Amino acid sequence: MIKTMTAQALVPHFGYCDEIVFDEVIKLRNAVKGSAAASGVKFSYLPVVIKAVSLSLLRFPQLNAKMTKDMGSLEHFVSHNIGALSACSSLCNISALLHMMSLCLCQLC
Repeated sequence: MIKTMTAQALVPHFGYCDEIVFDEVIKLRNAVKGSAAASGVKFSYLPVVIKAVSLSLLRFPQLNAKMTKDMGSLEHFVSHNIGALSACSSLCNISALLHMMSLCLCQLC
């Protein structure tokens, strides 16, 4: 366990922060919310954000990669999985969405 923790400390980490204009997403949600509710589906902003992250990983594959052990090159992953945490008053739910690039927005709701 100590070896694993030491090895993880050597891995460079990447963080990114940006601001986005959500006006079009708000319009989309308001337009779809009624028909989604009639079908028994709650349409929130989270599926839109997750799908946007997935599309970004397809557009910029270097973000879906890891350094090789010799630190000489990037090893790109063929698919990507995205984890999402949702919390309510008494518990937290962590969902792992596998092979995100093949899912449409409706499948995420």
